Amino acid sequence: MALEKRTSLRRLKPEFILLPNSSYYLLWNCFLFTACVYNAWMIPFRLSFSTSADSSIIIDWLFDLFFVADMYLNYRFVGFMQEGEVITDTVKIKKNYMLNRFKLDIISSCPLDLIAFLILPRVTSLAIGLGIGDLLRVLKLLRFPRYFWVIEKVFAVLQDRNIPLAPLRLVEFFGGVILIAHFAACGFFAFARWNDNIDYCAESEF
Repeated sequence: MALEKRTSLRRLKPEFILLPNSSYYLLWNCFLFTACVYNAWMIPFRLSFSTSADSSIIIDWLFDLFFVADMYLNYRFVGFMQEGEVITDTVKIKKNYMLNRFKLDIISSCPLDLIAFLILPRVTSLAIGLGIGDLLRVLKLLRFPRYFWVIEKVFAVLQDRNIPLAPLRLVEFFGGVILIAHFAACGFFAFARWNDNIDYCAESEF
């Protein structure tokens, strides 16, 4: 009897569901967008210049932990819109997440670089281990386009409060230009270094 009473009380107790249009969810995604920008800046830089610092690696793994936490949050607690209605049923939330977001999230959130770093033989040098890890972190960039909506949502909130958006739009434009230029510069440098290595190997054969 007591067990049935406790079960009925659990059913009556409302579950915590985070609405997709809530300010808390927007703040959380703003933080994740910042992490994605960090990855978009650091991953090409490390691949091109073959440089890694212990402190930045710790930051990488910390952000990975937040991405994994985001997976669980969206799987269990974040409602979604369907035909103009907010769905808060946990079973439907889980099913929707597994069908729409799970595959990309598991690919882009799994810390493959950490796994590779741990399973490499102890005799392998740290530089080689980090090089493999940097290459595996390229998959993290798959998350970046998903958070573009965060910028538009923040702009919409600021517009509702009568805050001028022209300076922020200018910052957004120049930020995108700088990031694209950063990708191009890292790519050119990596290609030049790879070309120099080929020339060096060709000269060493003679």
